[in-house]
Amino acid sequence: MSWRKISLIKIPEEKLPKAKEFDFEALKTEIKDTLKNEIEKVRNVLSNIPRGKGMGRAKVPIIKRINLTSQVDGVTTTYTLPQDTVDVLGVWSSQFPISFDSADFTLSGNTLTLTSQVGVIQSGQTLFAIIETLFYG
Repeated sequence: MSWRKISLIKIPEEKLPKAKEFDFEALKTEIKDTLKNEIEKVRNVLSNIPRGKGMGRAKVPIIKRINLTSQVDGVTTTYTLPQDTVDVLGVWSSQFPISFDSADFTLSGNTLTLTSQVGVIQSGQTLFAIIETLFYG
């Protein structure tokens, strides 16, 4: 068995720039520009993602009965309906008049307001509304 002598190869050391010679501002600018470009690419990808009806979430009108009794306090004449309420088809109470005509209430956004012709529903009475609302199907 013979042993060969392996000579060590010396790799010349690279000259590293000294801190005062290195342009940190240029590096900082380069990094900022690169990040801005990458963020812009992400924005472009996100802006091309389909949204809305293309995702299968269409608004479908449905009729619902809403119990407003929990909001009856003997003082209030305004009642909060579900967010996507489109129309109020009828209002009923256990207090006279039992059935309200469409002239007896108004709808603004999702707020049902009883007119002065009806008056305040007294505490302990029930109040229901039949509404048309949008359902996400």
